[in-house]
Amino acid sequence: MAESYIITIKFTPTSQSLKETEKKLNSTFDRVVNRFKNGFGKAWKGLKIGAGIAAMGTALTALLNPLAQLNERINATLDKAGNIKDRAQGAGTDIKSYLALQGYAASKGINEETLQQALSRMQVLVGEAKAGNENALSNYAGETDMARVFYNVMNNIAKVQDPAQRAKLASDVFGQRAVAQLGPLVTEGFVAEDFKKLLQGVDLNKAQAAVLGLDAKGDQQAVLQFKREIDDLIQKNKVITPETIKMQDANARATNKLENNQIKSYADIASIDARLKDLQTKLYDFLLKMEPLLEILHNSLKTSLEGLGMLPQAVQDTKDILPTLKNKFEQFFRAFLKSQGGGGGGR
Repeated sequence: MAESYIITIKFTPTSQSLKETEKKLNSTFDRVVNRFKNGFGKAWKGLKIGAGIAAMGTALTALLNPLAQLNERINATLDKAGNIKDRAQGAGTDIKSYLALQGYAASKGINEETLQQALSRMQVLVGEAKAGNENALSNYAGETDMARVFYNVMNNIAKVQDPAQRAKLASDVFGQRAVAQLGPLVTEGFVAEDFKKLLQGVDLNKAQAAVLGLDAKGDQQAVLQFKREIDDLIQKNKVITPETIKMQDANARATNKLENNQIKSYADIASIDARLKDLQTKLYDFLLKMEPLLEILHNSLKTSLEGLGMLPQAVQDTKDILPTLKNKFEQFFRAFLKSQGGGGGGR
């Protein structure tokens, strides 16, 4: 009764529908069993138990990865904020001006490294001009804010109509590769309309506060890391004994030996990996084949619903199909085991 309860609680098949279902089951099972047996059998023969252990290690790593990725993201964010602050200070400007300058350069395809090189070169020339040496930036000898100097210089260069003269001016300030590296800034300078679109909806005050806040947290992180590492050194000195070092050496030698043996067996390991992939493919294929078969059973039972008044008869009728299902599954697994050379028993 336990066998029939699960199926008949919802459906009331007729004798005719059961016969049709059994006929379809016979045809579908035979086809699925033969195809699955042949494909699955080839993949299974090459399996070794070590493959399962490797798969467990991969799964464990996948579970731990999210936390590691979050830590990396936090560290990258703190580092980025610290770099922005340092570069702004290095250029003698405030964070808001530096962010706006860097953002506009990026919108024109100029990366931050190129921008930094340009600002550094200008800083050298301004310093030399302040010391009394004539150069391309002598007019800016009293300036300390390189963001402002860069903005004005690029606009002045862009105003020159003669391309050759414009390229020479850019080269005098930024070097021979400046025209190619700074691209649109040399030819068009800072376009007011483009700058307006870039900063639309951007709160530079909040951005500056965020950079300063994250930079402070980065300093806090560095202090805690320093203390943590000092404490760890003290603890490690207690737990790392001469015996630990000896065992470490023995483990390293064992690891080398295992690696060398694996290299010797590279072909076998590669074969196992290929067979595992083949096995996975066959399993998916089998499950896809089973889905329409179960759909046949479901539809046959569902369309034969004739009312709850026939439930007792439905229970009895459904019992007739369960042996067929049971036999077909047994037929499948006996055929599979036989394909592995283990026999299938039989009845």
